[in-house]
Amino acid sequence: MGNPDTAAARFVRQHQLGAVCSYNTQQFQQTVAWLTDETTQKSIRHNALKIAPILSSEGIEEWIWQSLREKSPFAQRFEKLGKPLKEATVIITHNEVNHKHGTGVLVKRIIADTPNIYSIRTDNHYGGLHHLGDISYFLPRKGITRIQAYKTIIELLEDITVKRCLCVPYYPDDLLLSIAVKDVCNPWGFISWMTRILW
Repeated sequence: MGNPDTAAARFVRQHQLGAVCSYNTQQFQQTVAWLTDETTQKSIRHNALKIAPILSSEGIEEWIWQSLREKSPFAQRFEKLGKPLKEATVIITHNEVNHKHGTGVLVKRIIADTPNIYSIRTDNHYGGLHHLGDISYFLPRKGITRIQAYKTIIELLEDITVKRCLCVPYYPDDLLLSIAVKDVCNPWGFISWMTRILW
């Protein structure tokens, strides 16, 4: 409620996360009726899910300190808000990609300066310290079914054009998600890196 020209009001309208209304009684009642409608609720939740990975506070402490050291944003995570990735590279790992373990360092070297990365991981072993991706998503539950994997990928990548997918699997969830990316998005470059090396 209040001025529709405030930053908060514009944010809500731009990302279709709710409504803005004045202090007029009739307009307030109409807005509440619209917001409590089941279809509206589903739409708002869907839109919130799409931008949640970008706005997450996960790893923000490291991002702030690293940005201060480099005197520029460490990663462009916030600049991507509202801008769907085009020709994205989806990278699926079982935990955070960072300098604290060998797999994280190796993945960073493999992808080098690859642009438009959508990072998906299925577990946290380093307190959420994750240094990969224009957009990063952490799967909040373990032991998903194949149907749940497809549903997750459809929701996450709805507005994103996927060019290729790299999977470094450890858990079954990693493979299920990568298979879903292949089937749903049909990227021309699909590599299950660890599988290819070991078998």
